[in-house]
Amino acid sequence: GGRFDTSVKGNGGGPAQACAALARGPLIARRYRPSAQALAVAQRLGRIGVLMDDRTADHETRELAVEVDVRRDHIRGPEDAPITLVEYGDFECEFCGRAELGVRALLERFGDDLRLVWRHFPSVQQHPHAQLAAEAAEAAGAQGAFWAMHDELITHQGALTHADLTRYAEKLGLDIARFQEELRLHVHAGHVAEDVESAYASQAPGTPTFFVNGRRHDGESLGAALQAARSRSGRVGK
Repeated sequence: GGRFDTSVKGNGGGPAQACAALARGPLIARRYRPSAQALAVAQRLGRIGVLMDDRTADHETRELAVEVDVRRDHIRGPEDAPITLVEYGDFECEFCGRAELGVRALLERFGDDLRLVWRHFPSVQQHPHAQLAAEAAEAAGAQGAFWAMHDELITHQGALTHADLTRYAEKLGLDIARFQEELRLHVHAGHVAEDVESAYASQAPGTPTFFVNGRRHDGESLGAALQAARSRSGRVGK
């Protein structure tokens, strides 16, 4: 047990390469030509050197550029867990959907030693419903139901229209008028954009991209990487 690559490898490589088709397309141009906002994030963090153009792409960073903030990030698991797994994901990305079962198994396996952080990285060019789905998750989060909505969206990746999102909100017992109004006004688009900019600053190559305790995971076994992090923390477990 513990091997995770069969769930997320996709088109050649480990989890970070699971959406290789995206990395070969518009994402590459965006990755090495960061926006002014991403540059500003990097400057504030003292990491201007990690945001590169094509000439310096071989010095790519593997560190999470924006640390987890319990006040704004969505966390599943104990806030003080010794292992933090950050996932940059897209609700319409099939590889994120495939990875979900593995992620849930790892949460069960590592118990209170692991916390999961989901950050949005919708590819609007490839997935027309991903942006609104991300905003719907945030709208649900504003009513205390982020992870419940996350689970609905990642489980029903082929049904992410506005009507579908409303149906999930109704199922979760949310205030539908508030939910629909926040979607209409794109109240939570800023939060999604912040996640996207942090993905660029961290040079996430596609979705899903995982970071284990601030370090990008590019290997074959995510479970082994988490176990190594657990061992370094002094915790005992298998």
